[in-house]
Amino acid sequence: FGSSNRSNRNTYMSQPGQGSVSTRRLLVRIALLCLIPLAGALGGLHGNQVAFCFSSAVLWILLEFGLSRKTKLCAGCRKVPFLFRLFGSLLVDVQACWILTLDTNLDQLVSADATPGEVATLSVVLPCANETDYVLKTVKSVFDFTPSEELKEIIVIDDASQPVISQLISQSELEANRARIIRNDVAEGLIRSKKMGGDAATGDAIIFLDCHVRPVEGWTYGILRRLRQNVKRVVVPSITTLDLDSWQEVSPYGGGKKMCLTWNADFFWCNELAGPYVPIMSGGLLGVSRYWWEAIGGYDEEMHAWGGENLDMSLRTWLCGGEVVVAEESRVAHMWREAGNPRTQLKYSIPTNDVRRNRLRAVEAWLGEFAKKVRTFPEFEAFAEGGPLRIGNLGNIKKYQNKLKCKGFDWYLHRFQDFYFEVGMLPATVFNLKEKKSGLCLNNDMTSSTALTLVPCSKDSETQRFHESNARPDRRGGCCSGIKLWNFDACLNGNSVGDAPTAEACNLFGHNSGQHFDLASDGLLKFNRGQGCIVPQGAADVAPHDGNDPLVFAACGAKPGQRYGRHNTQADGTFNLKDLDSDVCLGHGEWNGMNVVKTVPCAQAEVWRHDPGGQLRAINMGLCLDANDMQTPILYPCYPAGTNSKQSYVVGGSGNWISLPRTWGDNGRQRFPAKCLDSRPASPAGTDLGQCEEARQAGHTWERVWPEMPMETKIFQTVASKGAFLWKSPLAPPRHHD
Repeated sequence: FGSSNRSNRNTYMSQPGQGSVSTRRLLVRIALLCLIPLAGALGGLHGNQVAFCFSSAVLWILLEFGLSRKTKLCAGCRKVPFLFRLFGSLLVDVQACWILTLDTNLDQLVSADATPGEVATLSVVLPCANETDYVLKTVKSVFDFTPSEELKEIIVIDDASQPVISQLISQSELEANRARIIRNDVAEGLIRSKKMGGDAATGDAIIFLDCHVRPVEGWTYGILRRLRQNVKRVVVPSITTLDLDSWQEVSPYGGGKKMCLTWNADFFWCNELAGPYVPIMSGGLLGVSRYWWEAIGGYDEEMHAWGGENLDMSLRTWLCGGEVVVAEESRVAHMWREAGNPRTQLKYSIPTNDVRRNRLRAVEAWLGEFAKKVRTFPEFEAFAEGGPLRIGNLGNIKKYQNKLKCKGFDWYLHRFQDFYFEVGMLPATVFNLKEKKSGLCLNNDMTSSTALTLVPCSKDSETQRFHESNARPDRRGGCCSGIKLWNFDACLNGNSVGDAPTAEACNLFGHNSGQHFDLASDGLLKFNRGQGCIVPQGAADVAPHDGNDPLVFAACGAKPGQRYGRHNTQADGTFNLKDLDSDVCLGHGEWNGMNVVKTVPCAQAEVWRHDPGGQLRAINMGLCLDANDMQTPILYPCYPAGTNSKQSYVVGGSGNWISLPRTWGDNGRQRFPAKCLDSRPASPAGTDLGQCEEARQAGHTWERVWPEMPMETKIFQTVASKGAFLWKSPLAPPRHHD
């Protein structure tokens, strides 16, 4: 097959019978080139993909024909063996077919009367729950600023509002504004209300708005123009701020446009992401063609109340052949919720279990193997097998996944590789940062303080595990310009030499020079390319052992005072708890009028039992260990098992800790690391930004310890390895900015 490099080619070609040999060779090569499109057609590729492969095969066949006839145009290719040319054609076809998966054929997947024809009219859906003060203003604003020839209807979904919305808007007002009301006598929640409105819409396009907005004149132009370009789109407007008193847009600038997905199935504004494409829509305000709405099934009707529907709709669209884009010129002024302002507060409840359940439904439906990573966060632990909560059946989503031949989440990561790969969302390693001279590790305990401290090193402490993060703004693309606490939105942050470094919310796109940190090749932990270096401030002070003091909660670490083992275990499962670093055990005593845990001689030790629900029960006292104020635990009457997180503990494990497991708040947007019982709490050493030369002379150098590849990156390697050669690798080795 690679005979073009033979030195005796001309002699060989002139031998008797060689013409038939050359013809057979050419036919064999043509057959091999045709195998690629044939395999694609039999393997289920879409029509446009197969067409490309056949077109590509024709071009390669013409090249082979030219080579066999020794045409001058093909002379430069004779030095390339045929097997290399065949492999080249395969690479081109595979890459093109992957790109062309964006254009999924949906014609057979929707009802016969739903065709991708002209998008001329629109229905506006307003889900409203107790929006007494704003619903009529919103209806009138939509009508006033929507061209008459475009507006087909305004559908108000009254989700069991009190007073009933039909009592607030007269029939004549409804007719004058082309509005109608659909009433839920029993509250169905935001998601099901939007689903109801979308299914009832008759316009060519369906635009969802909140019940407290004022569109800006000309707002529909950009949305409809983009839907006409591609009916398999979801289009989001630029969301600006509404002044409630004047009912006017505060400013046309700074509106929210794009959101990005995090590993705990949350999302944040990421307007800095270049281009018109939106990884995750914010949720409330969007436009979609009725064709696409029917094709993908609209919202997940099995979600409850509020939250998570934006994840499902975004991923459903991207992975099933559509796209989400922003129409920046289409502005809608929106009333934001403001703490302390009763006029902006919710007038309906949002059950936190429903929010977490909805988010996890979207994750399990669309993230595939990556759902394992999401489930490692504490807000989803209740949904573990055997736990008290369930996400329900996903059959209603899988029906559309099978029909639409939706892609896997690794495709989504590649589609938005400028975000996931270049800001460090798939880190090569996570590690502790150990200051060599002190032997202590950098820590941020995620309390109200943002201070960076030095504490005894522990691989198991989530407040000590870091990774490189944040894009590098000094060149096109690439990671990383900073250092981030793994699984938390907390990056090393500095100001100037002499100020203490802190951990602050990350600027993942690298535009905050105060978050430019790097562990250089000489071991210095440098700030902003050597403008300063992190050095210890003071020394860790370990409190002396004093049996009169109660045990307290402290950040978990490999240190004396936190290591306890079961001692004198009995057949009934009871035991003593012995300090593994001294000859004392845990007992009880009184402190400030409360029953507390103290260290006592083992002959006076309390008898303990660790119940299945996590309660640590003091048998002699008939009380349970309770976290109290999260600083000083007490012995308190036992709650029913599993009903109070302050009475749930982990005993033992690799650290031999008695730990209060990590907890969460605000639907997972606040997370509180685990805390451990400690009889000898240490005042941690602080940190400072010093001169790098002084740090070098003083020997304040750092090293990565316990480096390992995190779960999310391992999953990515496993799932996406078959196509990794087509994209840049996210796993480049760390760069040093000396």
